[in-house]
Amino acid sequence: MRPKRPWYREPLWWMTILIGWPLVAIAALILLAMADRSPPVIYERLEAGAFDPATRILSLQWVVTRRRYCPGELIRTVEGQVGGIIQLPTVIIDAEVDPPELRASRVGTTYVSRTSLIQIPATLGGTIKLTTVPRNWCWPFQQFVPIESSTPPISFQMPDLKAWTSGSLPVTVGPVQE
Repeated sequence: MRPKRPWYREPLWWMTILIGWPLVAIAALILLAMADRSPPVIYERLEAGAFDPATRILSLQWVVTRRRYCPGELIRTVEGQVGGIIQLPTVIIDAEVDPPELRASRVGTTYVSRTSLIQIPATLGGTIKLTTVPRNWCWPFQQFVPIESSTPPISFQMPDLKAWTSGSLPVTVGPVQE
């Protein structure tokens, strides 16, 4: 007659608890993160924007609708008729930059965002087009497949600096007029 196996080895129920359930929880979190594709910020319109040819700085202020705060990055590309396409340095979106009470009051509302200053490279000329792609990750797993939202492109005509006197130039939001 063979010896009886200990109780803890017989059904192996403890293996299901130790290994199975954590794997199910991790798989559920990954699936939830991949299914969550709604952008945390919706860019409604450009409230104020001007270009200063002397300093080559473009100032932008968007009206945004905030759904939630998530970290991320801004991928910015500037394209000119003269000079081609230039990738600007990536800007990190810090979700913790605002105090908690301000963050709580802004979620679910539409407001005017901070002014962004972008320096246009001196090698570009003609019609300038700036495109920005915000990439956010609200879940840790979304760093591998971030949420990409869209903003309308911004365009303006680079003036002749010899004929330009002073002031700033308006920018156009939306597709470039042909």
